[in-house]
Amino acid sequence: MTKALAIIALAALLLSSQNAFAGGSACSNLSTASTDDLLAIPQIAMTPGPWSPGVKCSSQGLSRAEDTCDEKTTIVRDRMLRHDRRLLIVRSSFTSGKAPLDMDDILIFGCIAGQVKKVFDSFPAYMNGRIKIESAEPNKVILVAPQFPPGTNRGGGMSFDWNKRIQRYWLEGDDDSYVSPASSDTLSCSKLKTAKTETLIVLANGDFTNGYGDYPFTHGVGCYDAPPDDPKHCEWEVDLVEDRMISANRRLIVLYSDHQGGVGSWGFVYVFDCIAGQVRTVLGSEFPYSASVEKVTADRLTVSTAREGHKDPRCCPTIEVLNTYRWKDALENYILDSVYYHPDPGDK
Repeated sequence: MTKALAIIALAALLLSSQNAFAGGSACSNLSTASTDDLLAIPQIAMTPGPWSPGVKCSSQGLSRAEDTCDEKTTIVRDRMLRHDRRLLIVRSSFTSGKAPLDMDDILIFGCIAGQVKKVFDSFPAYMNGRIKIESAEPNKVILVAPQFPPGTNRGGGMSFDWNKRIQRYWLEGDDDSYVSPASSDTLSCSKLKTAKTETLIVLANGDFTNGYGDYPFTHGVGCYDAPPDDPKHCEWEVDLVEDRMISANRRLIVLYSDHQGGVGSWGFVYVFDCIAGQVRTVLGSEFPYSASVEKVTADRLTVSTAREGHKDPRCCPTIEVLNTYRWKDALENYILDSVYYHPDPGDK
């Protein structure tokens, strides 16, 4: 009887271990993942990458100048740097405007904490024309181009080193002290439902590292960037719009960030799930003006946001944008599935 109980206990332990680390499969799928799916991974606090050919783009009721479904993407190069890093050279062609425009972008995807993440993006280091790789290794990438933006050209090229602390490539010699360590905080899956909103918002900092200094959310909602002598004078005010479970193991949080000290606002949408035994952010996107979740199931959600129109781009949003995301098991992430543009029904 004792032996039988021991076997049952061992089987239960093995089963729980398998469930806890079910999310680790994304690492083994990196080499075979569709390039369309990789390009469709949304990542907050990262520059917007080239348009994925797999994303369905459509519009209705807009002028030709307002229509943005004009980007054609071609994969120029696709290779593994090692078993857990994959390099793409992507060429984007734009047909609108006075003259056609081609732009190259170099991207590297890696396996971070059981998920596939973008760990390098050459944009905006080089923003027009062709860019080449002098060398690309797991610990260093060197880019060369006819002309880099002022102040970034270093002896004819730009070197990026692998940064273990933030788990991405970083421009050689640049300060990274203001960037959140990648996945520095952990939270067990059992606490997903009961964790405070602030805990999850701060946790997301490590899942979406940033190179521009406008993050992290250090304490969740509330006041940000107030001067020490006037703590009630907030530069930014962050409010909670929505926080709820959307399935047995996925939690949705929506934030609104308003620039009290100037002009502008942003919406943030997060979805948290259990990945490799820990709570991780499986969807993170930021949107100009605001964001609201229109439709949601465990595996698909649609976010409504806004965009300026062509008549007066400096004024007000006149176009509603519906972004639909769907769950992708192989990457342990949501990916952008479709974008639909139409006149904002509230704009009269």
